[in-house]
Amino acid sequence: MTKLHIDFETFASADLRKCGLENYVNSADFRVTVCAWAFDDGPVMHEIWPSPKMPLHPSIIEHIEGGGEIRAHNAAFEYAVLTQHFGVTVKPEQMVCTMQKALAYGLPAGLLAAGRALGLSTIKDETRRLLMLSMGRPRANGAPPWHEVDAARLAELAAYCEDDVRAERAIDAAIPDLHPFERKLSLLDGEINRKGVLLDLAAVVRLKTAAERALEAINSECAQLTEGRVTAPGSQVARLMAWLASEGTALTDVSRETVGVALDARHPAVVHRVLELRQQAAKSSVAKLERMIDVASNKDGRARHLLQFYGAGRTGRWAGRLIQPQNLPRTPEDHDAEAVIGLAEGLDVFWASPMAEISKTLRGCFVAKPGHVLVAADLSQIEARVLAWLAGQKDVVEAFGQRQDLRHLRHGLTLPPARAPRSRRSRCTRRSGRDASGGSRCTRATRTPRAPACSTGTRASTH
Repeated sequence: MTKLHIDFETFASADLRKCGLENYVNSADFRVTVCAWAFDDGPVMHEIWPSPKMPLHPSIIEHIEGGGEIRAHNAAFEYAVLTQHFGVTVKPEQMVCTMQKALAYGLPAGLLAAGRALGLSTIKDETRRLLMLSMGRPRANGAPPWHEVDAARLAELAAYCEDDVRAERAIDAAIPDLHPFERKLSLLDGEINRKGVLLDLAAVVRLKTAAERALEAINSECAQLTEGRVTAPGSQVARLMAWLASEGTALTDVSRETVGVALDARHPAVVHRVLELRQQAAKSSVAKLERMIDVASNKDGRARHLLQFYGAGRTGRWAGRLIQPQNLPRTPEDHDAEAVIGLAEGLDVFWASPMAEISKTLRGCFVAKPGHVLVAADLSQIEARVLAWLAGQKDVVEAFGQRQDLRHLRHGLTLPPARAPRSRRSRCTRRSGRDASGGSRCTRATRTPRAPACSTGTRASTH
């Protein structure tokens, strides 16, 4: 079967890394400046920007309409350009992503890095990267885009795009296609990312305003307690560590884990409070809410392309992108997301730590469309279970099977019973689960150590 290898160079005012693929491709001034392609091992050809919407070459249209295979590096981008910008009907099964192939075989994701790791003679030309970046975004002072006024630059960009096609084709030939099972997962990944998940943007805006107000209060209190030496404990790390050291509390860093341990020790009241303020200010709530607003589709309010297939190179697990949905704070079973959202303007009246309540409510921003139900599930401690089984550690496997607390087992092996830590959840023994959300806003779930925990409702809140 004939393979079409294709690559696009584009221009837009929108920032792809900030707004996401869908909003980028559908932005008002989005343009394809260069299209380069080749069939099998044939010559690489290109078309350059002649009009606001460059037509695709007839040979490309004919190949796609005939059900031909399309190969590209990070093929989700080419698929979006073909279907949403050019309006071409492309079946997902026609797309093959060489970046996914590289990741599946333990190679770097980047086109240049993957080629180097394979020792290929044909690799990406990185010398023109700055040219590509400068031609892909608006110029300063409102000057016309380079592709409209500089034919020499555009020709050089076309050569860069052709080189990318050659580099992608070389990688494609060097490594096998995905295993049939992995190919099914790849297609499922595409379906998940194209469908996305609906966001309650009204709730997001309310929570963002509340988070900004809470952060202002935290900064103001910290400035007062430290006599102006630390005015933003969430970002002024060096200042905070210097102040803590001057108060007799020298820390190696101010990560959540380190500050959490420090809060268990005895400190003067003012130091203890500043440490608490650091924990509250360091929450990513404001950034998460801002990113939700940025990536929500301008068409239907859904956030798309949030997962990277094989993003975790050694385990093959998905990795989060944009909003990072796999890195959202857990929601306690007794947490009322609806109440926090409804009382967002006066959280400080009802809760001692508004930022903590907002953080717990982030999952509640994912909702189902009317008439549907959102299901949230968590494979409890999946990596710890599989790792224990692979390592042949039968006592840990049996402990999981008997629903024992693994902390007790670990501490029993390393510490005398009398010295076992307090009931506070130890950061060094915490194990991460695997979250998956799809389809209304969840409210409650009963979590067991052995089976996936599921909950349903109108807001997401995996426990």
